[in-house]
Amino acid sequence: MLKVSMFMKKTSTHPLKQGLTLIEIIIVIAILLILFVTVLFLINPRRRIAQSRDAARKAHIGQLASSVNAYVADYQVYPVSQQELEDIGAVKAQNIRDPSTGAMYTFVSNASFRDEVSIYTELEAPDDASRPYWTFRSACGDSDAYSYLPDINPPTTTCDYYANCPKTMTGCGM
Repeated sequence: MLKVSMFMKKTSTHPLKQGLTLIEIIIVIAILLILFVTVLFLINPRRRIAQSRDAARKAHIGQLASSVNAYVADYQVYPVSQQELEDIGAVKAQNIRDPSTGAMYTFVSNASFRDEVSIYTELEAPDDASRPYWTFRSACGDSDAYSYLPDINPPTTTCDYYANCPKTMTGCGM
């Protein structure tokens, strides 16, 4: 005969519940998704990539400015194009190109006098949207972000570059 003690546990026909319910899993996924979207929004990878391309553009304009200064030291005139610098080996063509398009940078020079040059490129993610171009201006001896008022179109002649520059250009009537 089987003795039943009052301290014996009663066994159930239903096993104990283990694991997560479907609603708990959905809530965890929703929380992770919200965190992921928040972090992605804060990082903004497209803007970061555009900023890195802009940094490359600024570095390229600086390299071209150095090459222009070396060219002037050798030839006593300014080059009229990036191609002229590449032809004499002052810059390597494959290294100094726009990172997005692979195109040469825009040179604007006073071809008659060859006494000034400006090199510019449009920035993808400028710090100041009203100043969308990064420009080297030999008359000013600097590289900076510029806007071209009254509109935002890039200049078509070197005279357009020097409106706010302390040093004037020969032949521009300034």
